[in-house]
Amino acid sequence: GMLGDLTAFISLVFGYFFYWTIHEDFPPDPSPGPGWIWPTISAGLALGAWFLTVLLARWNRQDSALPFYTGAVLAAALATVSAVVLLAAPWVTGMDPTSHVYPATVWVLVIWTALHLIVGAVMQLYCLARRLFGRMTAQYDSDICNVTLYWHFTAFTAAVTVAVISGFPLLA
Repeated sequence: GMLGDLTAFISLVFGYFFYWTIHEDFPPDPSPGPGWIWPTISAGLALGAWFLTVLLARWNRQDSALPFYTGAVLAAALATVSAVVLLAAPWVTGMDPTSHVYPATVWVLVIWTALHLIVGAVMQLYCLARRLFGRMTAQYDSDICNVTLYWHFTAFTAAVTVAVISGFPLLA
């Protein structure tokens, strides 16, 4: 599952750089956005959600209920806000995906990453519910282990997306 997801994501990133090689105006000058502020804030929030998820696995193994529940709610909140902020980046900078291939590829990467962040938040809350109802324990923890693996990928996705959409235009 995750290998296929990674392959699809790499293909999207490849598309960005493919268009850069064949279009002289990629990104167009002046670039309409998304800038670096919104994406960087989003990346920070996503990495916070990832870090908390890593801690959730530890807290679950240690049977530390209060840190686990508090961390799960906070992680899901960070992931959700990260997705919203990432989607805001091309929105508030007026990037019209129908105007040029550049904003279209930025929107594709942003939507892809935001969807993964939202799915990650649902997974964090799923683990909270599983633990709350005694279906996930310190001994039977495959749920949070699998969610942590997913979040390693999601953190990578967010970092690469932000590096591409906000870092690369500064170098081009």
